[in-house]
Amino acid sequence: MERVLDELRAVDADLIGLVEAGADSDKMKLFWKESFPEHPYQFVKEGLVILSRFPISNQNSGALAKMGKYESVDLTISQAPQGIVSVYLVDIRSDILRSRKFALQELANLVSAKSDRPILVLGDFNTPSDSVHFDPVRAQLKNSLESAGNGYMATWPLPLPVLDLDGIWANQLIKVLSAENRWTWVSDHRPVVTLVEFSSLPTD
Repeated sequence: MERVLDELRAVDADLIGLVEAGADSDKMKLFWKESFPEHPYQFVKEGLVILSRFPISNQNSGALAKMGKYESVDLTISQAPQGIVSVYLVDIRSDILRSRKFALQELANLVSAKSDRPILVLGDFNTPSDSVHFDPVRAQLKNSLESAGNGYMATWPLPLPVLDLDGIWANQLIKVLSAENRWTWVSDHRPVVTLVEFSSLPTD
């Protein structure tokens, strides 16, 4: 875990989202608080971890067509339209016998309900971004690596990744300035890092 902490601290992101990050025991919650005191707003549940420098409100949990789960939170960020950014941290299971189609459709439905505000969706989708099942998501969000990244998109499995299963997606109220998949030995997935700024509502 010390190597994981070193990687996260090297990036020094304002918002950190982790999946499969251990139990949500009191011991693990204390571990994250002590490890990231500069991220005072934290959420830890069922392997999903959100560490934020911005205040967290309106936390919500849910399943994605019995193929995955998500945690959603609102961040209070003064620079954003309405001062709120909705974040979805997603973990979709890998199951060769079941399609991810319905999980991604449910995710698109969740995003659609909050389309009036900036939205970030991040996590492990266990689905390549060029899959047709991403079409409902693509209708509302852009993949940060496709928008402003460069380099090799595949994130899994290390050390020789062949599939881009992980990503950060943003809606039209967020401008993606840069994005990269980092190389690391602390996970079999490459971490995705994105720099963004907030846009105004589009005018007709």
